[in-house]
Amino acid sequence: MKRLFILSVVLALMLGCARGDPYEWSQETKEAARRASVQTVFDIPVLKASFTSPLEEPLLTLVEINTLLQQKIKEAIDAERELQAKDKYSSFLTSIINYGFKPYSPMAIPLGAMTPKWAKFPENVLVVYKTEKKDITAWEKEFEQDILTISETANVSPTQAKTIVSRLKTDGYSIRKETTDPDSTVELFWFQSGWADTYPTKLGWSVSIEGSDTNIIRGYDPRGIIEVSSIPEDSRVNVTAGYFDLKDEFKPKTEQVERLENEIEQLKKDLKAVEKKLLEGKKPEKRDIGEATRMDVVLGTVKLETFYIKSPASGVFLGNMKVAEKVEGWHSSWGYESHNMWGEQKGVILTNAHVASMAIDFFVMVSKDKEVMYIVFPAESYVRYTQDSDTRGTPAQLLHYDRSPIMSWDYDCAIMVTTAVPQYEQHKAVLGDSDKVKEGDPVVMVGNPMLMQKFLTSGVVSNTSYNIMKSGFGDEILKKGLSRKWYNWLINGNFWFDTPIGIGGTSGSGVWAVSGSEKGKVVALHNSGMSAETSVKDNAYVFLKIEPSLFSDTIIKDGPLRSILKNYRSELFGGIGISSADEMVKDDVFSKLLQEHGRTDVAGMNAGVPINKVKQYLQERGLNPNDFGWAALKPTYWIK
Repeated sequence: MKRLFILSVVLALMLGCARGDPYEWSQETKEAARRASVQTVFDIPVLKASFTSPLEEPLLTLVEINTLLQQKIKEAIDAERELQAKDKYSSFLTSIINYGFKPYSPMAIPLGAMTPKWAKFPENVLVVYKTEKKDITAWEKEFEQDILTISETANVSPTQAKTIVSRLKTDGYSIRKETTDPDSTVELFWFQSGWADTYPTKLGWSVSIEGSDTNIIRGYDPRGIIEVSSIPEDSRVNVTAGYFDLKDEFKPKTEQVERLENEIEQLKKDLKAVEKKLLEGKKPEKRDIGEATRMDVVLGTVKLETFYIKSPASGVFLGNMKVAEKVEGWHSSWGYESHNMWGEQKGVILTNAHVASMAIDFFVMVSKDKEVMYIVFPAESYVRYTQDSDTRGTPAQLLHYDRSPIMSWDYDCAIMVTTAVPQYEQHKAVLGDSDKVKEGDPVVMVGNPMLMQKFLTSGVVSNTSYNIMKSGFGDEILKKGLSRKWYNWLINGNFWFDTPIGIGGTSGSGVWAVSGSEKGKVVALHNSGMSAETSVKDNAYVFLKIEPSLFSDTIIKDGPLRSILKNYRSELFGGIGISSADEMVKDDVFSKLLQEHGRTDVAGMNAGVPINKVKQYLQERGLNPNDFGWAALKPTYWIK
């Protein structure tokens, strides 16, 4: 019984561990990951140089002229199509009043003889004759022929025709001449909105023989011909009618206007001919802002502007270590190598090489038209331990041994140091053994997307050894041309996982194992967040004004700006950083160049460098594994 009791207790403990351990370890790992994760922040100073005067327009080449001509032709065609689509005629009738008109025919009056050649005459006009008023409801059979006539003439349904006839009969009109008196009054009804119009407009047109008030109109042709009763020979008539006139913008130009326009066009040609003679033999001005010197600034042909970019990233705190007296770091504010932080003890931060390089990078970008140059200086770098840290953070520097930075592009890792934080030592991360991690193992990652701190996400390991060059996408990468540096960078970033997290600021994040022999340890260093393609064109930059006199007084060395300004960072930016800036600005040209200078994201997952590759590099560069709690390299490593 005693043995059975002991076995039951052991089984209970085992079951309890099976139920409790995964959650407890998961929660404990998440808390440890948040504690050891820090935010690295870089205030990057940028100097913009540009010409103060615009570039003189060069003479066009034949190819450019042809391209411009094709563009003008297309614009003209589009404009003409748009013009044709417009209603060119006025919406109201223009009156015709002509007394004593000599008719060409005794039976017809051509209105076109009294109007401009572009005149348009109303359509949908019904000729009716004055008769007695009747209600056709009781006499539908009697007016059946009228309804059929309207239906055929106007091409409308019998129902609509009946409505029209009913309206006319009620007002005392007939559409059939044979049902009326030969001398009965004739009226013209204009169906302005089409034959379905219930209330047509009665046109007050008339034709009368001089000396008589009798209207002799007997019919109408939409081509602009009024049919009339027989006009005695040699008689003249008085005509009242109407037509649609062209809008002014569509009317033909007068001879005087055309003559003036031709004269202006000729003057323009003469002027271009004179300009061409003046420019003959004179080569278009070629200038390159990359060759601008100090004297160009002093003389006012080149202007300088400066601004800061704030770039966030992530890092993993590895604890405090003693830095040897000979060990130095780059202090970007003053331009020389020196750890000027007090004390031998330093806080050690593991991050990516492409992150830490911002603390020492100096590069120049020139726009394609050679009109604008940007000189990007080493950043002022900081570390923020928590979201409650001071906004500026703690100054940080890239660690140097033997006057060379602890920074590997092959394995995308680097060590930055801050002043030691003794009470933070207990929260340091431990680097595990990435060889013991398997696909499907759960992991968590803590990063700082878009300057927001310590965002924790969880996922699983997708692949522990797959480089992107094995994929179909590798062909596209090779087509763009790839240096050995970036090729190794891609090959070694072969640890894949699916912890979803926002882009921007998550490089340098640690990937922590949640279960297995490496639970609670960092097993990879995140270095590429593959998401939808991103653009930096909308980034805002903090602008800092520089007085020209300050530049003239402090920059005394002459030569190309891209060369002489490297060591004048503190003089140009004052050494107080982003807090001294005046306003927020945007610069689309710089954003585009910066995007071309860096890498473009593609749709996909997250990748990182296996932590064993990182540990291998750090040990070779002199860091003692015993100081950080991870195992030293195996003896077999050193015989490879």
